[in-house]
Amino acid sequence: VVSIARRNMLAGKGSFAFSVAGVAVATMLLSFTIALYRGWSERLTAFIDDTNADLWVVQKGAESFFTVSVVNNRNVAWIGALQGVERLSTLAGKTLRIHVGEEAHEVLILGFDPEVEGSKVGGLGGPLRMERGSPVPQTGEIIIDDILAQNAGLDIGDELQAGNATFKVAGISSGGNLGVTIVSFVTAEDANGLIGGYPIVNYILVNVAPGQESAVTDAIRKANPALDVFPRAEFAASSRQVLRQTILPVLGVVVVLVFAVGAIVVALTIYTATIEKEREFGVLKALGTPGRSIFGIVLQQSLVCCALGFVLGEFAAVFAAWSAKQAVPQFVTLIKPADSLFVLLAALCMGAVAAWLPIQRINRVDPLTVFKA
Repeated sequence: VVSIARRNMLAGKGSFAFSVAGVAVATMLLSFTIALYRGWSERLTAFIDDTNADLWVVQKGAESFFTVSVVNNRNVAWIGALQGVERLSTLAGKTLRIHVGEEAHEVLILGFDPEVEGSKVGGLGGPLRMERGSPVPQTGEIIIDDILAQNAGLDIGDELQAGNATFKVAGISSGGNLGVTIVSFVTAEDANGLIGGYPIVNYILVNVAPGQESAVTDAIRKANPALDVFPRAEFAASSRQVLRQTILPVLGVVVVLVFAVGAIVVALTIYTATIEKEREFGVLKALGTPGRSIFGIVLQQSLVCCALGFVLGEFAAVFAAWSAKQAVPQFVTLIKPADSLFVLLAALCMGAVAAWLPIQRINRVDPLTVFKA
């Protein structure tokens, strides 16, 4: 069975190569689509995951980082006085287009509280990792992400326009690329000016003493029903849910279409190659070869084709992800071994599905016809 399958593949090198190429394209698209979703999912909440805050206090109903939350800043004092609270900071910001010359870039500008020695306020929610420059902006200064610096051609000391204000770049950080937007940082006062001059707080970030997370959460919710409190991991998961509800259904449709196209390409190629060898299969049936052995020949051709296509497709997906990153720095993909295994199983399923159609044709072949003149 193995030698017959190998001989059939070598005899039709052109059609076999075409089939492998078809599977490679399908698996590349499948891997790239999943990697794109993984990348977005990871980067979307990277700021929450990496910010050293135990609890996120938000407006009731604002269960996502991408849902508008407005919290009265008078809540900061009494939350800071609660037993078990060790440190807290506020975040206030707005998504704006910044202008550098004639170019415009959309960013999320956040005002944060820098850490002050001897104070419980500050130190949470600022730049994640500083690449160079000052980690604490002064009035009229801004810390931008390295992706934005690369895209806009900005460096320390350059100026940019945001809303009705002009800011000087004081530092460049990394880790602020959320996929859908890029985070920059200013002082809390400058952020309020961008919002409209109102002392608004969007989020209150809280660090608590060990074992006090549940007690502080209950105390905040009980004291002010207009507020809600989320542990960091829960708030990140809730924010990722936005992606699952909006992007995942679209990607799901793409995955199904890619699988269908791959299966059709392999099925057509294997079907054509099998029909070309219809007389040989008829001889095998006439000689008493069991149907399962003939099925094994066709299935093996199909699975080998899909396995080779998977290998080529995975390399192509890695190269496509790298190329996209070079062309668009904020483009985020993430290829995980578990996802590659899923794509391999999908490719093998394509092969199994593709083998079904020619097998039905072979089963209808009358062995006696191969001996007719």
